This record gives sequence, structure tokens and C-alpha cells, in this order.
Amino acid sequence: DKHKWRVDYKYNQLSTDIDRNTFIQNSLRDTVLLTNSDSRGNNSNRRNNVSLKNDSKFDSLTTLTIWAGAGNNNSESFSNSSSKTVDQFGNRINENDRDFYGDSKSNSYNASGLLTRKFLKEGRSLSFYYGMNGSDNSGNQLINSKLNYYENNILVRDSLIDQRKVNDDNSLSQSASISYSEPFSKKFVATVEYKFNNSHNSNRVESYNKDAITGEYTKFDELFSNDFDYNTFKNTYSLSFNYKPIDKVNINMSNFLEQSDLKQVDNYTNNSVKRSFLVYAPNIRTSYDISKSKQISFDYRGENILPSLNQIQPLRSNIDPLNEYLGNENLINAYTHNLNVFMRSSNILTFTFWGGGIRGASTNNALIQNVLTDSNGKNIYTWENLT
Repeated sequence: DKHKWRVDYKYNQLSTDIDRNTFIQNSLRDTVLLTNSDSRGNNSNRRNNVSLKNDSKFDSLTTLTIWAGAGNNNSESFSNSSSKTVDQFGNRINENDRDFYGDSKSNSYNASGLLTRKFLKEGRSLSFYYGMNGSDNSGNQLINSKLNYYENNILVRDSLIDQRKVNDDNSLSQSASISYSEPFSKKFVATVEYKFNNSHNSNRVESYNKDAITGEYTKFDELFSNDFDYNTFKNTYSLSFNYKPIDKVNINMSNFLEQSDLKQVDNYTNNSVKRSFLVYAPNIRTSYDISKSKQISFDYRGENILPSLNQIQPLRSNIDPLNEYLGNENLINAYTHNLNVFMRSSNILTFTFWGGGIRGASTNNALIQNVLTDSNGKNIYTWENLT
């Protein structure tokens, strides 16, 4: 057939009850903090998804594959949690009672296409790809929290939160690529590829405090409201080689060079954060066929891990007043070296297979999250590069 179609529809409904108890011990320089927390709640969602795929074969050398899909999700959650922190002598440090309710509606969509043209020369091909996906999400949250701080078992101050939050998130990502493969001989094939990706995300959270007179959530809280736009541009260049000097040996090497430009804009202040990264990642795989049923392979893969904009500058939030997240504009990319040696053997007559390997990895400038706990039991999280 020149055209093949496939259409799928899925419906999912899930409800989960939560009953959790957590005990945490923090050993600080001059004291020990013991925190016991209880949380109860429910999460429920309903999801619809539809997808389609079309394979078209125009002739013996040209094919086109198209994918598309869409979905929607409705979710609702509520929880009640309480926590109490004491020191090693049983003296109260803080107590927190918190009620949370949230609902959201989201829609998602995606479409992509891959056109491949083969040529009369075996192994020569040209491919074009385009893909896009997007989503929009809106919702509401109600937060009611009371946090008490103690010194020598005496209440010294409290913090009250009674807020409604209105969320509005949108995202759109588009990517395109072109690749060409050329067989210089039966033993040597080269592939060159270029990829482009542009992602745009907007995140808006409006927080409103309750008016003591009317009882309505109408007092705008600028401190814990956010309106950010995120833009990411990526250009990726790759050059790959596949070389088979003899029948038993196969060598594959890929080289990736990627330029990433990240930008975050605070629409309330018009302040922006920009970061650029130029990274190189090689991949090498060599395999040797000891016999028709035995093979040993060696793999090396270099991997760059870029810090996210949320790690550089997270959104301000007071949903959990005892845990605060700070950004770090000085983060750099982490690089991981992955090594893998694997050997396998199989016997078709006895239907047996065995294999074993050794794997190792080392990361430079790893992205880690540090936690600083103060004397009041509040945790402050920051991202750092491990050097």
C-alpha cells in the first residue's frame, strides 16, 4: 500500500488518596532538629488523547511519515498537612498547619513529519524533519497556612498565608533538521546533520490575599506573583562516521557541536537573564565479533548537562513557607564521561544467552542542590557546580 493510516484514542481516569508520614533529622553545627510531618489528600485527573500516523510511499525511493496528536487533561487536588520541629531536647522550634486546593485544565497538541529520499547508490540518502508541540494550562490554587516560630518554647512570631493563585502557562516548541548520508565505499559511510530548535514558554502566576472586610481574594500580592517568558534557541551540528575495516569489526563515531542561547524575561520588571553555551559531545562505539554468536563492544559517550532557567532563576513561591528555592546565575554546564564495555554470547540450539559488562561514569562540574537549614528549621535550596 502507498498509504497506511493508524488512529488511536485513549481515555484515562485516576484518583489517588494520599496518607503520608515523614520524619527528618537534621544535624546542624550546634543543634539537632527533628521534624515530624503528616499529610493527607487526594489527587484526581481525567485525560483524553488522540493520535494518528500516516506512512506514504510515493515510489521505491521516497517515503513520508506524518505524526499528529492532541489531548486534554482536567485535574483536581487537595491536601491537609501539619508539621512540628523540635530540637534534641524536645524544645519546640516551629509548627506549621497548611491546607491546599488546586484545579487545572490543560490542552496539548503536536505534529511532525519526516521525508526521506534514497538514491540509486546504496546507502546514500537525504532526510528532512519538522516537528512542533505546544500546550496551554490554566488553574487556580487556594493556600491557607499558619506557621509559628518558637524560642525557649515561647511563641515569638507567626506567619499567616491565605491566598488564591491564578496560573496561566503556555509553551510552544518547534524543531527542524536536515541530514545527508554518503557511502564513500562499502566500508565507510559518513552522515552530516543540522538541527534547529526554538522553544518559548510563558509562566504567569497572580497571587491575591484575602480582604479581611469582604472575605474575597482581591488584594494583589506583587512579591509572590510572577510573569516570566522563557526562550531557548539551539543550533546543533553533527558529523558521523561508520567504518567497517573487516567483517568482524565495526566502528561508529559521532560528533555533536551545539550552540544554546537561553533568555528569561521578567515582565513585571523588564529585567532579563541571558546565557549562552557552546558544547561538544563525541560518541564512539566499537564492536568485535569473536564468532557468529559472541561479541564484545566498547562505548564512550560524552554528555553535556545544561543548567535550566529555573535553576538559574526560579519562580518566587510561598506555597511551602518552610522551603525556599534560590537561583544561581553563575551556573555552568556539567560534562559527563560515560564508558561501557559489554560482552554477550548466545546459542540458538539451546536457547541460551548470557552477557556481562562494566560501566563507569565521571562528571565534571556536576549540578548539585545544596540545602541550608537555619536555626528556625527553614530550608533554603540553591544549585551549585561541584568542583
